[in-house]
Amino acid sequence: MRQIHRHIANDQPANADRVVDRLTRRVEQLIEHPHSGRVVEGFLQGDLRELIEAPYRIIYLVGRDRIDILTVRDTRRVLPRRLDEW
Repeated sequence: MRQIHRHIANDQPANADRVVDRLTRRVEQLIEHPHSGRVVEGFLQGDLRELIEAPYRIIYLVGRDRIDILTVRDTRRVLPRRLDEW
């Protein structure tokens, strides 16, 4: 999220904090509702999920006792099909 903040701050410094705050609040909802995001199609991991906070998608993996945020990507960009390319 630091990269997102830096990118936005280059053109819109006042907006950068607001965007990161929105993304952070969205991620925090996973504490109570880890399966609230939809399953990401095309990947073998069944619990690879995403939340949309336009224009971003928060992609995460639900584990037995934890949630790993794998990436936060602009929805307008193509998501690489291989996890090791993230």
